[in-house]
Formats: sequence, C-alpha cells, structure tokens
Amino acid sequence: KDTVEMAQTHTTGPFTLIKQFLSASISKTASSPFESLKLVSQLRWHHPALSLQQQPSSYELLSHAGASAFWYGNVANILTFLPTMLVTRMSSYVTPLAHPKSTTISSAERWLRRVFIGVIPGVAALFVSYPLIVIRTHLALDIASSPQYSGLLNCLTTIYSKEGIRGLYAGFALSVLGTISYRILFLCMYDVFKQFVPASSAPGQSPVSELSLSWITTVLAGGLTYPLDTVRRVQIIRSGAGLDASPRAAYNAVLASPGNYAAFFDGLLWNTARGLVGSASLTCTD
Repeated sequence: KDTVEMAQTHTTGPFTLIKQFLSASISKTASSPFESLKLVSQLRWHHPALSLQQQPSSYELLSHAGASAFWYGNVANILTFLPTMLVTRMSSYVTPLAHPKSTTISSAERWLRRVFIGVIPGVAALFVSYPLIVIRTHLALDIASSPQYSGLLNCLTTIYSKEGIRGLYAGFALSVLGTISYRILFLCMYDVFKQFVPASSAPGQSPVSELSLSWITTVLAGGLTYPLDTVRRVQIIRSGAGLDASPRAAYNAVLASPGNYAAFFDGLLWNTARGLVGSASLTCTD
C-alpha cells in the first residue's frame, strides 16, 4: 500500500522517475529492519527452521544471524516499486472517473467510484509485484545457521522449480481481499475522522493535519486488516515447506501457534513502526 502511494504522482520525465525510485529505495532500506522484525515475529512459529531456534525474541533471532540479516530481501522489496510505479501511472487515465464533473451523481455513487478507482491500481500492482513479495518473505526468514537461498535469483528459481507459478502466488487471493478491505476501511474512517478536524486545519489546507489524519487512518485500517496479512504470509511459508497452503489450513496453523487469537496480530507494532519510519524517510528524502 505504501508502495502505491509513493508511485502516485502524475508528473512525467526521466528525472522524476529516477527521483521517485531513489526516494522509494531509501525509504524501504531505512524501514527494512522493522519489516524484517515484523516478518520474523509474524512467522517464526510457522517456519521449519526458525520454530526450532532457542532465541526468545525476533530481535535476538535476527541479531544472532548478523547485522546484515535485517536487510535480507531488501533488494526484492525495492524492486517491487518498479512494476507498481508503471501500473499506477497507467491508472492515471482512469482516475478522473472517480471525480466526475457531473453534479447529478449521488454522494454514494461518488464514494463507490473512489473505492473502485483506488482498488484497481492496488490489485493490478499487487499482481505484477507479488512474486517479489513472496521472495522478500522467504529471504527475510532465511536466517538459520544453514541458509536455504543464496540470493534473489536463487530464491526465485528454487520456488519455481519446486512449486511452479502457484508457489509465486501463494496467498494472492487473501492479498486481494486485504487490499479491497483496506481501501474501504481507509476511505470510511478518513471521511468520518475529517469531520472532527477544525476547519482551519482541514485536509487540503494544512499539510501537517492532512499527513497526521492519513497516517492515523492508515494505522487503524492496517491494524484491522492485519490478520489477513498474517494468514496469507503463513500460506507463503507453508507452500514453501510443501504443506497444505489453503487459507483454512493457514488460519488453523495461526490459531494453533503460541498466543492463540493474539497470534493473528504478531508483529503489528513492528509493522506500524515500519510505516512511520518509511513515511518519515520518504518525506525527508523528498
């Protein structure tokens, strides 16, 4: 979601594209340790090698593997920006549909148009970049004493040779559901919360208030849809381990892990910190 937001700029030109890519690279690199901590916290009990480790915390697991472990898979994470940027730029041709000039359109229809136009680029970008997300997930957890992968390309070819194209799209259906749910929740909460913002600092007038309101709604919407992310990430890990990777099997696996229902929110605080650090570094770079 943050990758789509970084790419949603309608200016053109090679310099702008290079600037966007560099900004995204710095942002993702700065927030990579937090995302690695989030992934390890979220999936350590479902990874065959990590579930046997004795280190009690995710930070100790990563530290035991060395400082570079906090950036495992970061290249794949950066590369997700390229297809996302292309898809998002293509979506600029249909974006005007969300804001028609006609005054006869009801507010409900206008809101549904906003949801639709917001979801389409997200789903399209997710489809194109999803194999990189799968690779990033596997590499971030490859911190055992005997690494399974030697790099991005090795991870890609290994997954494809063992599981085929299905392995590169494990959990994709839940990702689409999560994207749609997130967009609907975000727009609903944003429209509700902005009613409580004083007119002098309403979004569109004050960049600070708009950024604060957007970040709060992003955190809340992301938190509510976080269990979907947990289940789909478990699907990715179970698929790589040759286990039943259906949504039901992944759900039951999360439920059976330490923490019971709370396990669906493992790594949520690290994920929130990742979003904050990523947004701050992106703003500073810009």
